[in-house]
Amino acid sequence: MRFARALPILILFLGACATAPRAPEETLSAPVRPVTPPSKKPTSIDAELAEIQAKYTRGEIDATLEAADLFEKRHPKNKFLPAVQNIKGLCFLAKKNLTLALLNFKKATWGSENDRTHLPYYAFNLASAQFDSEMFEDTQKTLDKIDDTFLDRKTQIKVHYLRAKVAFKQGQSVTSVHELFKARQAAEDPLLSAQLGSTTAILGRQLEKSLEAIDDPAVLDALARQYETRVLADQVLFALGKHAEANRNVGQAETAYRTLIAKFPDSSFTPQAHDRLRNLTAEVPVDSNKIGVLLPMTGKFAKFGQQALRGIELAFNIYQQRRGGANFKLVVEDSGDTAEQAIEALNRLNYEQNVVAVIGPLLSKGVEAVTRRAQEIGLPLLSLTQQKGVDGDFIFYTAVTPKNQTLEIAKYAFDRMGLRRFAILAPANKFGEEFSHSFWDTVEALGGQVTAYETYDPKETDFRTQVGKMAGLFYGEARSGEVSDLEKKRKDDGITKKTRLTEKYYDLEPVIDFDAVFIPDDAKVVSQILPTFAYRDIDQVKFLGISAWNSPSLIERTGGDIIEGAVFVDSFFAKNPTSETKRLLSEFEEVFAYLPTSIEALSYDASRILIASLDKIKESSGRSALKNDLQHVQDFPASTGRISYKDGVLYHQLQVLTVRHRQISLAQ
Repeated sequence: MRFARALPILILFLGACATAPRAPEETLSAPVRPVTPPSKKPTSIDAELAEIQAKYTRGEIDATLEAADLFEKRHPKNKFLPAVQNIKGLCFLAKKNLTLALLNFKKATWGSENDRTHLPYYAFNLASAQFDSEMFEDTQKTLDKIDDTFLDRKTQIKVHYLRAKVAFKQGQSVTSVHELFKARQAAEDPLLSAQLGSTTAILGRQLEKSLEAIDDPAVLDALARQYETRVLADQVLFALGKHAEANRNVGQAETAYRTLIAKFPDSSFTPQAHDRLRNLTAEVPVDSNKIGVLLPMTGKFAKFGQQALRGIELAFNIYQQRRGGANFKLVVEDSGDTAEQAIEALNRLNYEQNVVAVIGPLLSKGVEAVTRRAQEIGLPLLSLTQQKGVDGDFIFYTAVTPKNQTLEIAKYAFDRMGLRRFAILAPANKFGEEFSHSFWDTVEALGGQVTAYETYDPKETDFRTQVGKMAGLFYGEARSGEVSDLEKKRKDDGITKKTRLTEKYYDLEPVIDFDAVFIPDDAKVVSQILPTFAYRDIDQVKFLGISAWNSPSLIERTGGDIIEGAVFVDSFFAKNPTSETKRLLSEFEEVFAYLPTSIEALSYDASRILIASLDKIKESSGRSALKNDLQHVQDFPASTGRISYKDGVLYHQLQVLTVRHRQISLAQ
């Protein structure tokens, strides 16, 4: 058999297929295939392949690439070259360099055209990289060439999953559903059940997206009938019920929910189906004077919940004391530590307290579930989270969104600072990802470019590696000429030891191809990051940030002049001389004996907007009337800038701040 001598090494390489991270899409891990003992003594080539695999397994990405490059130079026509090119592609995926990942996966497939055993794995990695590059037509063409019969069962599941995602991206939601059912059927193999981990949950989440994109209830009904005895059929029935409910087809919704309950009593969707049936058959009375508040009142985030509550209470107390308005009652529920607890609290506010609206939640965790539930039951919800959940006409996002912030900071950088080239250094989590993508999109829309992008673990405290990579200090191979020049200079000058005085003869000069660095993180982390730029001799760039920079700790913790001239945005700035800001400062300090932060200010302003709408609708103080009035908020005078509603968001007029003489002040 072809490749028999180095089969063990090659199989390990195939086992690496699709194990490299690819964000932001959810992925399914491909299996490591069984290793067969070698039939002959290992050769030097076996040793080289084993070294490449070992380095990759240990996560030594740059070292793996160096070893793989050396293998290619030494053995340009070797029959195992596709395996090496495949793992190079995986390395470049890990480095988020999709261009080079695509190139190497293509080389691997070209070199394996006659190898039906291994070609499907290389082609799958190529299709995955094409998908991440949003080359959906090319992804489909590559997937069409894969013969599933040569793949192990777990990888077959993943191929069906990728086909489902491509179909969804191309607007073929029904095809996506069919592929997901094929994947789920393959996952029912009892020999795999203990190994699949979170596979079924990932398939379920994609199925939810695909089903929500189908507008025709007849199509959903046909899918429910086609797969009525199959796993995931409960999810199709639930989607059919929700769609019918949204279109006021109560009879069809009830039928779908009752069928789900009868056929799938143990389904995770059954409790929700019971809830929805109850909602369909019983009207919830509304107390127009009761306002729900959903905040973290216990646990590690309780401090922030208390801050938000003070802002809310102040707004309602002032209204009732000074204007003699309605006797509003605030009903406070703890949002808890999980999405499930937050949903339970929201249900209590709705079914037991009959509140007319809810202010909250404050934390981003679980916001999708909470906003979805509020939209389902028609409960106006003024969210205080920066991260958005679902969109809906009953959902109002009152905090400063990432899109709002990145647009303002990017426009200022372009229009007032004349900057065009940017680097992004962000935490490797959903928060950092959302800000990074939004900033990147805005920069490109304005005609600029992002020339460097690095991420770090949110728990990281040493940022030398990331900053060094941004400045081209970690890619010696690409700058081999400069390295050779330094070596020659040391030899000519007789320098044999690196000291403080001779380090310039050892270290490459930073290559700075950006004018500013955007860092979406809080002041504490930023104060740790910025000195690293000075350490790397990068002192000619500007620093751009978000509202979380607006803290005295930014300056207190950051030494030197590196922070001078940094620019960021926020909705609230205590030194802003506007009348609304002055009024909040005066009232808040009088009651609580300290000056408010952005959390108190945003909560206070959200409450004032809600009060103003309730005041307007008076006798018609039902939830629908309130929702309609909130959608007409325009130019509302607030302590966090004038606020206007658009597409589900109560947008703030942001303020651009800067550090001048080690003081935070309004930018000119």
